[in-house]
Parts: sequence; structure tokens; C-alpha cells
Amino acid sequence: MNEKNIKNDLKLENSNDTVILSKEEYEKLKRFEVETLKIQKCDFALIVNSGAALPTTHPNYNNGRIKIEIFDINNNNIEIDGKKYNIKTQVLFNKIKDFIRDNLNVLIDWSKKETNFYLNSNVYEDGNSKNIKVKYGQLLINVDGQITGDLGKNIDEFINCLKDLILKEIDKGDKDYMMDIISNIPEQTNDEEFEKYCKLYEEKFGKKVYIPEPNGTKEFVIECIKKCLQENKDVLDELYYPKDDAIY
Repeated sequence: MNEKNIKNDLKLENSNDTVILSKEEYEKLKRFEVETLKIQKCDFALIVNSGAALPTTHPNYNNGRIKIEIFDINNNNIEIDGKKYNIKTQVLFNKIKDFIRDNLNVLIDWSKKETNFYLNSNVYEDGNSKNIKVKYGQLLINVDGQITGDLGKNIDEFINCLKDLILKEIDKGDKDYMMDIISNIPEQTNDEEFEKYCKLYEEKFGKKVYIPEPNGTKEFVIECIKKCLQENKDVLDELYYPKDDAIY
């Protein structure tokens, strides 16, 4: 170990023994401590890291790098390809949480499979690292993604799906989600409008209005009545069932 390693940063309580750590080990331990404290305080947490093991000063450091830390809607940090994001709406937070919930059994199966023997037999060392940590209620899940085979590919796909979900939704505000909801509501004719035009037709032409079968709609009936009123002529049946003008 390098003589310049940090000394006396951590001391065993009620002991004269000194713990010696390298700077890298010390920083890793501190990050783990902070992370653990944050996780303990919430019912849902998601931590995802994926990227090449490069120094932060390397020109390719941010290429393909994904860092996701979500503890609640007001405590989250997301970095994708070097660009920082924050969750702005409860809708997106819930979508991410639902994505994790829907895949909990998959994550549990992956974590159970990753015994020490499995990891030692399948880990790869190409300078890339991937990890998924989840807390859901009191359930804690840890998945190491730096492995070969189908499991490694599935973990890559999982992380990419999560990334795509975030990038697709991250810039939306509450107003955008409201507009999405409104635009997806199927158009329906107000019953009052339908009754109004039926009454106008009956008063004008002295006949009851019916909805044509098999695929007639109130919207179609209203449009047909409007044409009858515009032309001042009862052509409702002709509009319902137009004759074929083709010559045989």
C-alpha cells in the first residue's frame, strides 16, 4: 500500500489500532455511508450506475455514462451522458416507481442468482461497471451488472429501458401531462346536443330520429340532421344509407 495513503481517518472505537485506507477506499466508504443513510430514511430508493472506469478528466468519461439516484421527488440526481436532470413532477416519479415495482420479481431473481461463486465465474473486467440498487418498503435488492452472458445483457436492457423512460418524460411538466390526458380522451357527443338536434328535426319534419344500424353514432346523426336543416329538406334516410351510383 502506498505510504501516502490516508491514515487515521477511521479509528476503531475504544481501541489503539489504526485503520489505514487508500484515498480511493476512503472515498468509496464515505459514499457508501452517505448512500446508506439516505436509503434508510425512505420507503423507495433507486440507485443505478453504469459507465466506463475512467478518471473524470478523461475526454470519454461521460460517453454512455448513467447515474441515477432517486430517494424521493425532492431528493434525486440524474446524469446521462454528462447531462444533469431532475425529476420535476410526481407523475414521472410514480412512473419510475411503477417500472421498478413491475420488475421487482425480475430484480430479485437476478440478485438471488448472483452468488459469490456465480460472480467469480462470470464477472468480466473490461473497464465497465454496472450496478442496480433498489429499496422498496423494507426490501433491499442489489444487482451487479458487470457480468457476462444473458444475465449481463438483460441488465443492460433494463438500464437502457429505464434511461429511455426518463429521457422521454423528463422535460414534461404537470401541464404537459394534463394535455396528454385531455388529448387521449375519446371524443364524445354531449347528450344535450344530440337531444337538441333531434328535437329540431322532429319539429321541422314531423318525424322521430333514429340511429342507423349497425355502426351509427350520435355524432353521425347530428351531422346528418345539420345537412337536412341547411338544405331545408328531409334527406336523413338518404344520408344514412346512400345509394350506390355505380353503373353495372
